[in-house]
Amino acid sequence: MTISRTQTKNKGFTLTELLVVIFIMVILMGIGALSIMQNNTGRGLNAGMSTLESAINEARSVAMSKGTRARMVINNDQADTSKYLRQIVTMFETDAGMWEPAFRSVSLPANVFFDPDQEVNVAGMGNLGTNSAGDLSRDYNPDDYYVEFNHLGICVIGRNADDEPLNTPGATLALVSGRITGGNLVPSGNEKTGIVIWRNGSTTNVNDVNQIQDRP
Repeated sequence: MTISRTQTKNKGFTLTELLVVIFIMVILMGIGALSIMQNNTGRGLNAGMSTLESAINEARSVAMSKGTRARMVINNDQADTSKYLRQIVTMFETDAGMWEPAFRSVSLPANVFFDPDQEVNVAGMGNLGTNSAGDLSRDYNPDDYYVEFNHLGICVIGRNADDEPLNTPGATLALVSGRITGGNLVPSGNEKTGIVIWRNGSTTNVNDVNQIQDRP
């Protein structure tokens, strides 16, 4: 009796099929990497908001507890890229009219910066104060942006030539992800978030980028 055997020939992948599989893998890896980067950016901005909000509340508390003016100060020294638009410190005014740091400075997360060219879109809100001179103590850098609170915890933004507080109802701040290139802040993508400081010192977080716009 003759037994018929059917031989099955193993067929491997063709070069075209291998290239298609590799191409699909590259696309999936790229999507995964992009997703991870976006998640990291989002976490960085959220952490930055927490740091900023804590610093604002800290400055207000110092003002009321010491019965004096206090400021939440953001470094604006372009010569030091490690601190530029990232370092935050609470300062208070002494009886002698000098400004002293209340605590050690803190920094925003890596690749997260305060962006002075962005503001939360709230009509009638004042701009942050800027400082380039004054009676300063220790190594406090006078080149900065600041939010000031009086002894009652009221948000006072900016002062006139006679050092009198301007009648502004608060301020807005925006944080962006980006990098410092050539001494300038270069935002990356459209990732940004913001915070509103009302006149009474309370704050509101803003995560809708449509509510954040370029300063005029």
